[in-house]
Amino acid sequence: MKHIQLNEESKKGVGIDLSPLIDCVFLLLIFFVVASVFTADTGMDIERPVASTAEALPLEALRVIRASDGRLLCDGVETTFEELPKAVSTALAGDDARPVLLFADGAIPTSETVLLVDACRRGGASRVAIATQEQ
Repeated sequence: MKHIQLNEESKKGVGIDLSPLIDCVFLLLIFFVVASVFTADTGMDIERPVASTAEALPLEALRVIRASDGRLLCDGVETTFEELPKAVSTALAGDDARPVLLFADGAIPTSETVLLVDACRRGGASRVAIATQEQ
């Protein structure tokens, strides 16, 4: 059997290169960040009504939120029912194709929900939808 003698220069080059492993970890991190879906929630505790025919709307929809405690928000800004058409008009800024998504608590009477939809339409919204959750 032959024994191979390593000189000092060849001993320094022996080791595990971690660069490819770090590259793979960064690529996986980038993949999961890009593939993740980030949704903007309402910021309020809303019990949405249940619907079996619910459909997804684009994330850029204008959000109008009516909580059971009486608070009303349009695009994250607190407003009143009387000021809602103006707030919707300002938020849409002439883009009447942008959908308006109404988050109304399930405890809100239907008549009030209809009045909110009507107020959004008076503000220039042509597409108003009510947020629900799937069954």
